[in-house]
Amino acid sequence: MARLHTATLTGLLLPSLLASACDTAPPEPVTTRDSADVAITLSHLPAWDVDTEWYVEAEMPRLVVGGLVGQRPYEFTTVGDARILDNGQLLVTHCSNPPELRLYAPDGSFVRTLGGPGSGPGQCNFILHSWLATDTVILYDPSLARITYFPLGQGAPRVLDLDAAGLGDVEDSAPLWTSRFGDGTLLGRPNRPGPVVDGWSRAPFPYVRLDPESFQLDTLLQARGTEYVVEGLGTPQEDVRPVLFSPFTHALAHGGALYVADSESFWIDARRPDGTLVRRFGRAWEPVRIDRRFRQRYQEQQITAATTSQRAATRREMARAVFADHFPAHEGELIVDPEGNLWVMHVRVPGEVDRGWSVFSSVGRWLGDVRVPVELRVTDIGVDHVVGVWRGEDGVQTIRVYDLVKPAG
Repeated sequence: MARLHTATLTGLLLPSLLASACDTAPPEPVTTRDSADVAITLSHLPAWDVDTEWYVEAEMPRLVVGGLVGQRPYEFTTVGDARILDNGQLLVTHCSNPPELRLYAPDGSFVRTLGGPGSGPGQCNFILHSWLATDTVILYDPSLARITYFPLGQGAPRVLDLDAAGLGDVEDSAPLWTSRFGDGTLLGRPNRPGPVVDGWSRAPFPYVRLDPESFQLDTLLQARGTEYVVEGLGTPQEDVRPVLFSPFTHALAHGGALYVADSESFWIDARRPDGTLVRRFGRAWEPVRIDRRFRQRYQEQQITAATTSQRAATRREMARAVFADHFPAHEGELIVDPEGNLWVMHVRVPGEVDRGWSVFSSVGRWLGDVRVPVELRVTDIGVDHVVGVWRGEDGVQTIRVYDLVKPAG
């Protein structure tokens, strides 16, 4: 039985918080305190041990769908999401070429297609995000500037026109909608970075909340975005370069909670839908430096991957590239499972052969890490399964479902 094990990190997150502790005393597994009605939890060690840690049955997927080139229902090129419904069916959101929803039976056999390319009701040009609300799939198409409510059962799709509220031009200042609260409101952020200043700085930007029925728009919080190096701002010699592997503030709306995670550290804020902070939690984390060998390898990979016509420009770009000192704490992919646990995807650092996800309980306790194959982009986590998009060495995409094993403690 294949099993990807966790390696416990002992480096302390934000050591200044623990400066008063004895250097030789072992840390408590978890410390909690309250500050101004905000519960703060810092886990120094995971709650799971080697006998109780969860794991993915990595070498034996429960289900594999796709990989049949030329057979459209089983050929995937641009999968956005894949999730298992309550009835056991597999729902796949295909973003483009063609943009559509595909339903599969629990055994992986094709059932039917919903939607398709076009600008009519229930049609899309490009599906950037999709969300599930009971028996309705909500599709966000920024190219058509609209949100479509697509019933999985009977009934016609309903379309909301974002242009009507002046929220359609994402190339200008309109937000990109990234996730959805339980009450139907949407969480978004600008498609463009915030203002920059001379020197090194992280461009600020707002997270906003939209009521898609009334088009009421509220700003929830100001966040820190990508780091930039700027020289000669406002002059003909202006030079603005993003810092590669810079931290970023990610956020997820789920149910009645807003999770905000700045990848500069492993602290996560749990807020109400109106932005009010109610809980802050984190885990031990030790930064990994970005060394010269990695920078050179990364630059070479980017140049090799560029098309022939773009290779010279990519070479010049890589020669001027600026890298962060260390990898961010995580990549900002956040998923809440049916039990209310928050999963946070790690950055894959050199030497790792798989991908880690840190799992936090609904009250912010770090339970431990779950490892998944690096080829798998996780899209859905259930009580006993993990669903994702697998990209093979030949570039062919398949949908895979793995058993999530939870040993009894």
